[in-house]
Amino acid sequence: MAKTVDQILNDLEALIPAEPSERNYVKLLLQQLRRLIGAELAAQIQWVGGTEWLVLHGDLSLDQGSARDRQNQLVAQVASACHKIDTSRSETQSWLLDDVLYIASPIQQNSWQAGGVLVRFSSNATVQISAMNPVLVAFGELIITHGLRWRSQRWLDQAAGLQTIMSNISECESQHQLHFTLANDLRVYLKADRVAVWRTQSKNRLKLVALSDCANEPSETGLPVSFRSLAEETYQSAKVTSRTENLSDQAVRNWMAFGWPRSRAGREQDFTIVAYWDDESRYADAIHNLRSSIVALEAVTTNVDRYLALPQWGRKLSQHTKVRSSNIRWAAIAVALVLVAWLGFRSSPLNIEGRASLEPVVQVNVFATHDGIVESLAVSDGSEVAEKQIVLQIRSVELDLEIEKLEGELLALAEKRNGFQISLNQLSADDPQGQLARSQLSSEIIELDQREKQLKQLVQLQKRKRDDLSIVSPCKGIVVTDNVKELLDHRPVKLGDALLQIADISGAWHLKVEVPDREAGHIRSAYAENKDVTVRFRLASEPDKEYLGRISRIAESVRPGANQESVWIIYVDFDPSQFPLRFGASVAVQFECGNRSTFYVWLRPLWENLRRRFWI
Repeated sequence: MAKTVDQILNDLEALIPAEPSERNYVKLLLQQLRRLIGAELAAQIQWVGGTEWLVLHGDLSLDQGSARDRQNQLVAQVASACHKIDTSRSETQSWLLDDVLYIASPIQQNSWQAGGVLVRFSSNATVQISAMNPVLVAFGELIITHGLRWRSQRWLDQAAGLQTIMSNISECESQHQLHFTLANDLRVYLKADRVAVWRTQSKNRLKLVALSDCANEPSETGLPVSFRSLAEETYQSAKVTSRTENLSDQAVRNWMAFGWPRSRAGREQDFTIVAYWDDESRYADAIHNLRSSIVALEAVTTNVDRYLALPQWGRKLSQHTKVRSSNIRWAAIAVALVLVAWLGFRSSPLNIEGRASLEPVVQVNVFATHDGIVESLAVSDGSEVAEKQIVLQIRSVELDLEIEKLEGELLALAEKRNGFQISLNQLSADDPQGQLARSQLSSEIIELDQREKQLKQLVQLQKRKRDDLSIVSPCKGIVVTDNVKELLDHRPVKLGDALLQIADISGAWHLKVEVPDREAGHIRSAYAENKDVTVRFRLASEPDKEYLGRISRIAESVRPGANQESVWIIYVDFDPSQFPLRFGASVAVQFECGNRSTFYVWLRPLWENLRRRFWI
């Protein structure tokens, strides 16, 4: 089946350059999908909201009836089945409806926003749902990927057509030429079969002023009655009007009319445009194009019409004003370019900021020496401790039981030895048999003495381990671990666990600065050129006072910061006599990284984002 899928997908890929219609291409996709998996229905669906879905394209295995009947049947069946889709689950779903199996898969991974593919199998079909998922995903990717190609081309064609018609309207030198251009260019832009332009005359009468494909003075003779009736209806309602006319059982004509200016208080509708389409797909495309361009077309048409209504001397004055405005505009552009050039050549200091904390250089961790429970805690947050001072006591139940067990064995061993000694004393020295017994008892007593010596050594060893359960401070300082009581008091610990952190406040201090990875490159470059990089910093508690320092070292690796952002750690030395030292005080730091152009310094975030985005 995998080979068949790849073969079909390759064939469909080859159709793309030759197939000009996105609609036909999607229908071919759905037809191939239905035949490949043996389904009786395949459709592209679009989620509207809630449980409402729209059927965009579909393919049925049943060919009875007209195309319109088959389409209505497909829409009704799919619409009822889509209510079962759970949009909160962005994965392939299957369900039974009236003993018929439906399977739906999202076109875009992990989202139903781009729509989905839905297939239906007959009640007697045997389907492996797990095998359907990769097939539906592959066809969904073809739909969404190559659909963008047609949409992009459609947008480009629409933009080019809109630019052409606006340029032609702007170049009109008379109102007659404006009417002729509107009728013919709108017919091409909207792909209409015919377009008529009406103007409002005195007493609110409408006059036909232009008709597409008609170079002479237009006449209403021979025109369908719908042209004038729809124009009058649009003029009275001041809204876009549409109508469908049945020419025969198989042919339908779609009409649409709109007027300019629209929604202007106190202004009458000057232009009324009426058009019709005998092809429904071209009518749908025209609605899409007009929706996004009607405002621009209205603006350029009404502006050109007002300009052409001026007398000859008024047009010359208007052109002179345009030239003068153009000169002012070019002068402003020249000033802006000079300003940008000046900012590019003028240099300014480049300063990189970072956030830091004040802390001692020497910070020692205290670790658990044995498994157990913290029996007593002699310190709290920020407590001052002396060297070798007991900070907490760990109790090991296993160690206590081991010592009791060994001491019990010693007592039992002593009693046993005493018994052997008494027996030895009671034996007669003259009895030959007693000699043998005395020799055996003496050997037993010697073995017991050796065992007793070993047990005493084990007891001493275990007692030394118990003495090690009294954790002492390795240096003089303060406890910097937060929430010590909640973390340790009567809590179980394991061998090697970090219990406390003690900072030696009597020694050297430094600033521990976090600089984002995207900013640290400037500091590292400046430090590589000159080790004596000037560092300025201010304490959060004293923002009006500035102090100086110097970089002592830069960490060799990047680590995650407070906001899960990659940061470099930079250590800064300073004179500790400048201000009172408080552990953990927040500090704002600024590194002086030389001079750069003023343009770069001012727009550095934007410039660096552009460099990362476009690999400049």
